[in-house]
Amino acid sequence: MATRTGIVIALLAVGATVASVLIGLVVTRGITRPLRGAVSIARKVASGNLSSEIEIRSQDETGQLLQALAEMNSSLRQIVGNVRDG
Repeated sequence: MATRTGIVIALLAVGATVASVLIGLVVTRGITRPLRGAVSIARKVASGNLSSEIEIRSQDETGQLLQALAEMNSSLRQIVGNVRDG
């Protein structure tokens, strides 16, 4: 009986570990994917490409970052247009 209990505890521990790893991967992907998009957009703007449309899908911190990038991009577009027009 003690051996059976030990096996059950070990299986539960393995299951909890696997579940924790999977949850960690999902959370990490949910953070890194939008940040990679923000970095890509920032690099385009830095290289002078102001034509990128920035899609904002969330209202969290990453969404706020993308919103700020969109506002910066729009402002730079307007400034460049004003300079061209004289």
